[in-house]
Amino acid sequence: MCFAETCQVKKAAEQTSFEVLVNAHNKFEMAFAEYRDEVVAYNDGVEKKHLSLAATIASFESFHVIQEELHLGYEKDMDVFDRFDSGADNGHCGLTDCQVQAVCGAQLKSHFETFVSTDTCTPAPYSVDKICNPPPSPPPPSPAPVVVQEVVGEVKDMETPVLPGQEEKAVEEEKTGGEPMPYPQGPYRGEARAW
Repeated sequence: MCFAETCQVKKAAEQTSFEVLVNAHNKFEMAFAEYRDEVVAYNDGVEKKHLSLAATIASFESFHVIQEELHLGYEKDMDVFDRFDSGADNGHCGLTDCQVQAVCGAQLKSHFETFVSTDTCTPAPYSVDKICNPPPSPPPPSPAPVVVQEVVGEVKDMETPVLPGQEEKAVEEEKTGGEPMPYPQGPYRGEARAW
């Protein structure tokens, strides 16, 4: 073999090797690009996780304020329930001690004889239920009967009422023989009313 032929064989082998190298490099580039995309996605996930964690912590801390408000409301409701459950309000009609004292003071002033026997100056037997559930008040007296005198005489037809400004229209309807349209009765000011 001569030098030129050896050179061409080497060049062809080199060309084939270079194409294999280019194909391998392209595969590497594709694998590297996929790896890079996965790394970026992972890093984004980590960043989102940190942002989600910060948002969760912030909402959890804002929950403490709401929890305190709810806790105060719960405590108030629980106190009311405990008073009801223990029977502390029995006989008080659900009123607080202060309200009962105010009611009792007003009742003593206005109905002293009901609560205190004035002859012996001792408390009169009286149940709190009479205050909380008083007997029904008697019905009001019926009104006296009204006597209506009967007037015997001739019955006259009344004229159809005519609103101011409608006189001409009423006269025309009488001339044509048509009945005038009745006007609504009552304290209306000429406004349309839906029946």
